[in-house]
Amino acid sequence: MECGEVVTEHPPLPHNTHPSSRVSVTRTTRSSGRVYPPGFPVMRPHQISAKKTPLRTHLSPMYHFSKTKTYMEQCFKVIKILGNGSFGQVLDVKCLETGKRFAIKKALRTFESSGKRRRQLLEVINHESITPHPNIVRFEKAWEERQVVRGGRLYIQTELCGPNLDDYRAKFGPLSTRELWTVLEDTLKALRHLHSEKLLHLDVKPSNIFVSLDNTMCKLGDFGLAVNLTMTPAEWADEGDRNYMAPELLNEPPTSAADMYSLGITMLELATKVDIETNRSMIREGSWPESWLADVALEVQEKIASLLRHEPKSRPSAAELLEDVTKVHFSRATFKRIRRVESPKDKEYYIDKDWDFESEDVVHPPSLRAKRKYDKTFISPPLRKRLIFEEDGEEPSTPIAEANVAALSLDSLDGEFKGSPPVKKAKISGIKTKKVCPD
Repeated sequence: MECGEVVTEHPPLPHNTHPSSRVSVTRTTRSSGRVYPPGFPVMRPHQISAKKTPLRTHLSPMYHFSKTKTYMEQCFKVIKILGNGSFGQVLDVKCLETGKRFAIKKALRTFESSGKRRRQLLEVINHESITPHPNIVRFEKAWEERQVVRGGRLYIQTELCGPNLDDYRAKFGPLSTRELWTVLEDTLKALRHLHSEKLLHLDVKPSNIFVSLDNTMCKLGDFGLAVNLTMTPAEWADEGDRNYMAPELLNEPPTSAADMYSLGITMLELATKVDIETNRSMIREGSWPESWLADVALEVQEKIASLLRHEPKSRPSAAELLEDVTKVHFSRATFKRIRRVESPKDKEYYIDKDWDFESEDVVHPPSLRAKRKYDKTFISPPLRKRLIFEEDGEEPSTPIAEANVAALSLDSLDGEFKGSPPVKKAKISGIKTKKVCPD
């Protein structure tokens, strides 16, 4: 039977029934075919690249095709979760082949249509097309893995950086003058480079500017809304975060001036304790009180004011403003190190659920399902040693517990027995356990 086909068999009818009606076999194409072109490799990692480099030259030798383990599960070790959002998860990972650390952005939802797939892949193509620059997060590679039923999921592997400036401000408060000047200079360098290559970022904000691992510079990242003007008409651009969006984008296609306005809002937020969302209308009208910037250096105030001019043509370009910034001799800042205390959930909550996602909208905590080998991090000993389940539609080959166990629930992360009376002994796949009593 070919992948992508479903065979439906009806139970045989009595012997005296006409032969043509005893067994009916129908073959139908799955709905996921509308997402992919004909002949797309099923359930295998597929590299995304505008350079059309063969995938086999980039696959890790640690990967072996499996219906239960993805390319990421086999080739990377998740160190911790860096962030969660509507897009999915950003993970700090270690490559098992080279031992190097990277960041991987994993999409939460599988592709729902060919149009949405093309839109997500455009982020990869735009990021990959950028000539490497020290102030732009380095692109490594991207791939998708397709399920027979639900379509593919996108993974983007990039350089690993430190915290973003939104987290940095939340931890330490408004940035110092030296820190602000360093952020401004580095972000202007990144935007000048992008604009010279006919790229618009369109999502400049503190959460998309990252501190380098050595805490000496900033890097611009996240190109999910970027537009390459040589490939895509500006009219097709999606709107970014409304709190940082230039006012002209409500009626006009974006230009490089939109990125400069977003940088101005970013600098205003980093320099003060102002809530940008609450005061968005006041900021767009340019009528905010002078007291907001009372403690900010005059040089920084001037640059923020020039970036937030209402008319796009009156704002300086990234190249022009960078020239002025480099004339002011501020010593560069070394950013403080955020010593993040890892939560146990950072490692325990993560599970790559590509092959058994029940809902594409929410990443549910793991639950006991007879579909795959259960992840050992969620089960306390000695249960974790033998809880192995068969493929879909089959019964477990060995009983989970003897009949004297009234109920077994592992839906919670603690892996305790719930709803059952005290049991002196429970035999699980040949392993004797200690006494188990509910709290």
